[in-house]
Amino acid sequence: MLADYHVHCSCSADCDTPPEAQVQAALACGLDELCFTDHVDMANRAGVIGPPVFDWTENRRIHLELQEKYGHRLALPLGAELGVAHLDLDMANRYLDAVPEIDFVIASQHHVSPRCGGIDLWDYTFPAGKTETMLADYFDDLLTVARWGRFSVMGHLTLPIRYLLRNGLPRPDLTPYRDQIDTLLKCLAESGLGLECNTSKGSGLMLPDGSILHRYRELGGEIITLGSDAHTPEAVGAGIREARELLRECGFRYVCTFRERKPAFHKL
Repeated sequence: MLADYHVHCSCSADCDTPPEAQVQAALACGLDELCFTDHVDMANRAGVIGPPVFDWTENRRIHLELQEKYGHRLALPLGAELGVAHLDLDMANRYLDAVPEIDFVIASQHHVSPRCGGIDLWDYTFPAGKTETMLADYFDDLLTVARWGRFSVMGHLTLPIRYLLRNGLPRPDLTPYRDQIDTLLKCLAESGLGLECNTSKGSGLMLPDGSILHRYRELGGEIITLGSDAHTPEAVGAGIREARELLRECGFRYVCTFRERKPAFHKL
């Protein structure tokens, strides 16, 4: 089973790729399943809280058309990437109650904490001496979302690393946050919630890395999905095969897909 469970298209504000182009890319690279997980965030890039601006009617129309055209060749479950839910859990609850039935929800955190400016990591300048505070708050915010629990998997758990490296800064030592990460992983495992292994568009940067994946497995975590975070056709499915090997090395026997928010387990 080759499945990419983190893919964006022009239904996301940060992506211009037509959905059909992503489907064709999935077929070209031999995927069995492709799950669209376009962004629905509880705040804009500046950190201003408000309901997501997302056209579910158009999204569903496109999805049904793709299923009719390609469903005999490629499974196309529908998902969403729900961002910064912790900023207003009541609003997140109301939002999820109102959206159409979807198969899969990634919980993600793209923003720094309010005391670090509250903005999207894409725009964050990583001021000197503030990385430790930013990371500590980041894992605390993820724990709030994990305890809330209205999602399928937690996405790219160590996402700040991607942006630190992109800004020419060293990869951080996560040892000081080990207890925070352990508490987070235990919460996921004990609540029957999953973890994503994000391939960062096949760049070789796995988020989280093998040490955290292995620890999640040690703590009883079994639900895991693979996602490329593709915003272009070239990235669809990128790194998925390598990530499967990494999961085996970390002690996983299965990878998951989802239907109606319920996981299905497939042997690696």
